[in-house]
Amino acid sequence: MHRKFTKALTNSLPIVKSLLGVSLAVGALLLSGCATQQKVSNYFQPYQLNAAPKLSKFEVCISMGCTKRTTLTLSEAEQAQIKSQFEPAPATAEDEREDISQAVALLERINGPKAETQFDAPGNSGIFSGNHQLDCVAETLNTSVALMLMDQMGLLHFNRPAYPAHRGLLQLLGPHNAATIEDVATHQRYVVDSWFYANGVPATVVTLESWHDGFYPDIDHPPAVVSHGIEEEGSASQSAMLGSQSEAVNADSQTSAPSTSLPAGSVSSAAAAGPVLQAQ
Repeated sequence: MHRKFTKALTNSLPIVKSLLGVSLAVGALLLSGCATQQKVSNYFQPYQLNAAPKLSKFEVCISMGCTKRTTLTLSEAEQAQIKSQFEPAPATAEDEREDISQAVALLERINGPKAETQFDAPGNSGIFSGNHQLDCVAETLNTSVALMLMDQMGLLHFNRPAYPAHRGLLQLLGPHNAATIEDVATHQRYVVDSWFYANGVPATVVTLESWHDGFYPDIDHPPAVVSHGIEEEGSASQSAMLGSQSEAVNADSQTSAPSTSLPAGSVSSAAAAGPVLQAQ
């Protein structure tokens, strides 16, 4: 009797595994569908972050898990810097995503000294540095705030802020979060991930599907910073800092880096690091 039961159980294991795989896949699709319908601000509530950021008053996380926050504002001069990042006006959704990637980095460089997060290291590699280190939760919230502020400034025409994404058990990966945007015309969602690199480095922008598949950029070669129009204060010191950010990331998402091939419409994050570049 015992042998028959064991044999029956063994024979049923492939079926159980198959059903489990289908359930996980369906669950992932349902969660993804629900996420696109939620307001970005709903994500803020569990972290007690101001869900209605304004240019004159907004909050950012200054600690891992967003357990600590601070209130900031953007001056007219700082707003002009951000607007200049979108000049000339992008002609396509892909061009706009390039500008978004750079604008997220610019906002980090503007807000960093105020919030004391300017020394935030790649990934979680600065956890024992004594500085204000941000994890993927804090980065997701801060980047979502940045996207909402860009939208308020009328800078986003082809893309709009969307509910943050999560990858983990359903994708058989370590837990990781990131902000997202949605292409207005195609409804394709893109991850805007500012966690991989240090403060002030352009965010990684890839399709949500690629990110869910475990996308991981070339962390040894951070993308170049491109400044449009207005020269940033302290750009020389920023260049020196960005040039020294090739230390390995202490990942909170996985221990090995999958393929870094980028889908069409994504923003490359493998360009060589260098000085702050003035766009021609």
